[in-house]
Amino acid sequence: MRYEGTSLLPLIPPAQLRKSSTTYPDPIRDMYLQVPQLDPRIKQLAEKIAENSHNEYDRAANIERYLKTHYGYTLDLTGRKTDDPLAYFLFEKRSGNCEYFAAAMAVMLRDLGIPARYVGGFLPGEYNDLGGDYIVRASDAHAWVEAYFPGYGWITFDPTPPGAGKRSGMFARLALYWDWFQFAWDEWVINYDFVHQTNLAQNVQKTSKDWGERALRYYHDKQRDAIRLLLALDHRTEASPFFLPGVLVFLIALLIYLRGRPLIGYLIARWRVRARRGGNLTASLAALEYREMLRLLEKRGWKKAPSQTALEFASAIPAADLSAPVAQLTELYQSARFGNHAARVDQMSLLLHSIREILRSPRK
Repeated sequence: MRYEGTSLLPLIPPAQLRKSSTTYPDPIRDMYLQVPQLDPRIKQLAEKIAENSHNEYDRAANIERYLKTHYGYTLDLTGRKTDDPLAYFLFEKRSGNCEYFAAAMAVMLRDLGIPARYVGGFLPGEYNDLGGDYIVRASDAHAWVEAYFPGYGWITFDPTPPGAGKRSGMFARLALYWDWFQFAWDEWVINYDFVHQTNLAQNVQKTSKDWGERALRYYHDKQRDAIRLLLALDHRTEASPFFLPGVLVFLIALLIYLRGRPLIGYLIARWRVRARRGGNLTASLAALEYREMLRLLEKRGWKKAPSQTALEFASAIPAADLSAPVAQLTELYQSARFGNHAARVDQMSLLLHSIREILRSPRK
């Protein structure tokens, strides 16, 4: 699949960002200045790094530079278990992957009163000049930081030092040839269709025009035979007394196939929720209850945008009677799905029932 996209990147000179205001909107301040209870040395380190900075941009840039130059990049995450992995990374191990560097910078910026958020995505990958495409591997996954500057929005900082470089030499070149071969196989064998048939016929015709014309005539002859066969079958079917009942049965079966499987899947999932009353939430059950809450809220006009996180959507619910149960259910969902923390099934179901009852009641 090929597609084109246009990306507008904020190319703002540092001189302008140094003059940026420090008056942040309340939603930004409330959401992106939160920090958990951590080792106090982390805040002391952030203040020491930024002590000679005179504006928010220089503070962020100095923390980014410090992490890049005073710590090492490694994918070896072995070591003793600790309740504060961030402090262990900063003051003992002093090496880690991009997730550690991004988390450290985001926390230190928030400790300095600069709104920051942790961002995950992928690097551009490796360009293969043989196939003319980019190879994006799982190893290209990356994490970085965005800091908020009023009037300019979110600005990117990447505190991770460079890791091992791209492979080079004969084996790297052979890997590109292998990738090109896989691409060509998918293109001309797996995804072979009429367009590829036409292209292939044109290439063959350059060397054997007669063979190409015979193949084309054979194709049209078989196409006409197939059309005549379908027309004859259509006439016989329409004359049959079982035609209309057969069409009706087919349409009902098609409707069950298209709509029945999701409905059956939903009923099975709901049964699993009821069967586990009194037990602990699993990630799949938490996701089911959360989707049901989103469906109920969307019916009342509150639809979660693709760019919103679960917490951002919960904080955006304006109704005072709804905001609390929505926030509590969202917290349980995230804890069960991403934090692997035990929670009771009936606790989440009671919150969902409360949200449903609030939505059913007439709005004042």
